Amino acid sequence: MPNDRKLASGKRSLTTIEEKTEQSGAIAVQLLNELMNFLAIRDPKSIELIGRNIKLLKALENTITEDCTKCISESSLNAKQTRRVIAILKISDSFTKIGILVEETASKVLTLPEISHENKLFSELISLGNHSELILRNSNKAFTQNNISIAYSVIANINDVTNRYDDLFKNLLIAMVDEIRTITEHMYIQMVAKEFETITNYCLTSCEQVILSSDSETSEKKL
Repeated sequence: MPNDRKLASGKRSLTTIEEKTEQSGAIAVQLLNELMNFLAIRDPKSIELIGRNIKLLKALENTITEDCTKCISESSLNAKQTRRVIAILKISDSFTKIGILVEETASKVLTLPEISHENKLFSELISLGNHSELILRNSNKAFTQNNISIAYSVIANINDVTNRYDDLFKNLLIAMVDEIRTITEHMYIQMVAKEFETITNYCLTSCEQVILSSDSETSEKKL
């Protein structure tokens, strides 16, 4: 009976931790969305929202870490539950790193001159950002639904972001050579584009954890 109670308690604790991690993922998506809004319209309110949300995200990660530690030490978790707790710790860390990256990028953008929306490469940057946001949303969905099919789909699409970034980088180099006076503007685009690519790499980590914490034996062989 005591062991049964411990198992039940562990399951309840894990469910609560999962809910907090889902909330953490939703905040990370919101942060990236605010960065996209700031790039588009330079509204200072977006910076304020980013600042408030990053504080929430960091506080949530601390709570999740503490809860995971208690769950492991005080509950009788089975192998699957233990894998899930370890995955949660790594996924929560990825969400927080995404939030910090968004905050740092917004701060850099704030110090740079505004780019004309007529700039074709700026349009490519926004397209890359929107694609990164979609990948983040889907990686969060893979976690919340504990769905390895979605996780595999996200991982496959991350290569597309890398290819888009590489194409944009080549076009930026050509533009900087052809128009020396636009170097600052195009370096700005490259800097933000690189951050979008980095965000998708954190999504890759999250999806890999969803797969590795699943029951499927073949899933591990595919990574």
